[in-house]
Amino acid sequence: MSSLECISGAEPVIGTRSHILPGTIVFSLFGLCGQTIYNRVDARELSSNNQEKAPSLWHRLVHSRFNPMKVLSDEDYEHMLCEKLLRVEAEIALLDEEMSKLKQTSESP
Repeated sequence: MSSLECISGAEPVIGTRSHILPGTIVFSLFGLCGQTIYNRVDARELSSNNQEKAPSLWHRLVHSRFNPMKVLSDEDYEHMLCEKLLRVEAEIALLDEEMSKLKQTSESP
């Protein structure tokens, strides 16, 4: 009894010669596909070096109209913060007016 036999007597999956040829074919195809993809990407990079630089994938995704977020310049961000500050100051002024009205009504019986 060899050490590779299973307890049930079934032929083990590892160690048989019948699995060598299909495995070699499959992994050779994986290597061929990987090398083909690499060669195409490399050829594209070489041709793009000769041409004008196209925007990167990240740049295209960030500036897409379907992106819910957008890139803000410093001026845009400053303008947005000023608008928010103005809204908060207006809300504080309204609350101050309400508080003064409540004080007047509570002081005059």
